[in-house]
Amino acid sequence: MDRSVKDLIDETSDAFTQYDCVNADYASFAAMALNEFKVVLRDPELTATDLRRILRHGDSKHRLLSVPPANWSSFMAQYVMKNVNENIAKRSVNIIKRKTQKKRVIR
Repeated sequence: MDRSVKDLIDETSDAFTQYDCVNADYASFAAMALNEFKVVLRDPELTATDLRRILRHGDSKHRLLSVPPANWSSFMAQYVMKNVNENIAKRSVNIIKRKTQKKRVIR
Protein backbone atom coordinates (compact mmCIF):
# COMPACT_ATOMS: atom_id res chain seq x y z
CA MET A 1 0.00 0.00 0.00
CA ASP A 2 1.33 3.43 -0.93
CA ARG A 3 2.05 5.81 1.83
CA SER A 4 0.17 9.10 1.55
CA VAL A 5 1.47 12.60 2.08
CA LYS A 6 -0.93 12.98 5.01
CA ASP A 7 0.43 9.79 6.61
CA LEU A 8 3.99 11.08 6.30
CA ILE A 9 3.02 14.48 7.72
CA ASP A 10 1.22 12.73 10.60
CA GLU A 11 4.27 10.57 11.31
CA THR A 12 6.79 13.40 11.18
CA SER A 13 4.51 15.64 13.25
CA ASP A 14 4.07 12.94 15.91
CA ALA A 15 7.83 12.37 16.03
CA PHE A 16 8.44 16.11 16.27
CA THR A 17 6.11 16.48 19.25
CA GLN A 18 7.85 13.59 21.03
CA TYR A 19 11.24 15.31 20.77
CA ASP A 20 10.57 18.60 22.53
CA CYS A 21 14.28 19.13 23.08
CA VAL A 22 14.92 19.45 19.33
CA ASN A 23 16.24 22.90 18.45
CA ALA A 24 14.24 23.16 15.21
CA ASP A 25 10.80 24.00 13.93
CA TYR A 26 8.57 21.36 12.36
CA ALA A 27 9.71 22.22 8.83
CA SER A 28 13.38 21.66 9.66
CA PHE A 29 12.56 18.47 11.54
CA ALA A 30 10.39 17.13 8.71
CA ALA A 31 13.10 17.92 6.15
CA MET A 32 15.17 15.17 7.76
CA ALA A 33 12.68 12.83 6.06
CA LEU A 34 13.37 14.44 2.67
CA ASN A 35 13.80 11.13 0.85
CA GLU A 36 10.42 9.91 2.08
CA PHE A 37 8.79 13.17 0.96
CA LYS A 38 10.42 12.82 -2.46
CA VAL A 39 8.90 9.35 -2.82
CA VAL A 40 5.35 10.14 -1.65
CA LEU A 41 5.27 13.39 -3.63
CA ARG A 42 6.83 11.72 -6.69
CA ASP A 43 9.34 14.55 -6.97
CA PRO A 44 12.93 13.30 -6.99
CA GLU A 45 14.18 16.87 -7.51
CA LEU A 46 12.57 18.23 -4.33
CA THR A 47 15.19 19.94 -2.17
CA ALA A 48 15.25 20.27 1.60
CA THR A 49 15.13 24.04 1.16
CA ASP A 50 11.98 23.83 -0.98
CA LEU A 51 10.34 21.40 1.43
CA ARG A 52 11.08 23.61 4.45
CA ARG A 53 9.77 26.69 2.60
CA ILE A 54 6.56 24.93 1.57
CA LEU A 55 5.95 23.54 5.06
CA ARG A 56 6.57 26.90 6.73
CA HIS A 57 4.29 28.75 4.32
CA GLY A 58 1.61 26.09 4.73
CA ASP A 59 1.78 26.30 8.52
CA SER A 60 1.52 30.11 8.37
CA LYS A 61 -1.44 29.91 6.01
CA HIS A 62 -3.12 27.35 8.28
CA ARG A 63 -2.82 29.73 11.23
CA LEU A 64 -4.12 32.68 9.19
CA LEU A 65 -7.17 30.75 8.00
CA SER A 66 -7.99 29.63 11.55
CA VAL A 67 -8.51 26.04 10.43
CA PRO A 68 -9.19 23.78 13.45
CA PRO A 69 -5.96 22.19 14.75
CA ALA A 70 -7.46 18.71 14.25
CA ASN A 71 -7.38 19.35 10.49
CA TRP A 72 -3.74 20.50 10.42
CA SER A 73 -2.25 17.41 8.76
CA SER A 74 -4.99 17.22 6.11
CA PHE A 75 -4.59 20.93 5.35
CA MET A 76 -0.79 20.60 5.20
CA ALA A 77 -0.95 17.52 2.95
CA GLN A 78 -3.16 19.35 0.45
CA TYR A 79 -1.00 22.49 0.64
CA VAL A 80 2.25 20.56 0.15
CA MET A 81 0.90 18.52 -2.78
CA LYS A 82 -0.45 21.65 -4.50
CA ASN A 83 2.83 23.53 -4.13
CA VAL A 84 5.03 20.62 -5.15
CA ASN A 85 2.88 20.04 -8.25
CA GLU A 86 3.21 23.73 -9.12
CA ASN A 87 6.99 23.50 -8.71
CA ILE A 88 7.13 20.43 -10.97
CA ALA A 89 5.08 22.27 -13.61
CA LYS A 90 7.40 25.31 -13.41
CA ARG A 91 10.47 23.11 -13.81
CA SER A 92 8.88 21.42 -16.84
CA VAL A 93 8.14 24.79 -18.44
CA ASN A 94 11.72 25.92 -17.79
CA ILE A 95 13.10 22.75 -19.41
CA ILE A 96 10.94 23.31 -22.49
CA LYS A 97 12.06 26.94 -22.67
CA ARG A 98 15.74 25.96 -22.45
CA LYS A 99 15.31 23.35 -25.18
CA THR A 100 13.57 25.89 -27.39
CA GLN A 101 16.32 28.44 -26.79
CA LYS A 102 19.01 25.86 -27.62
CA LYS A 103 17.26 25.02 -30.91
CA ARG A 104 17.21 28.71 -31.83
CA VAL A 105 20.92 29.04 -31.09
CA ILE A 106 21.78 25.93 -33.13
CA ARG A 107 19.88 27.09 -36.25
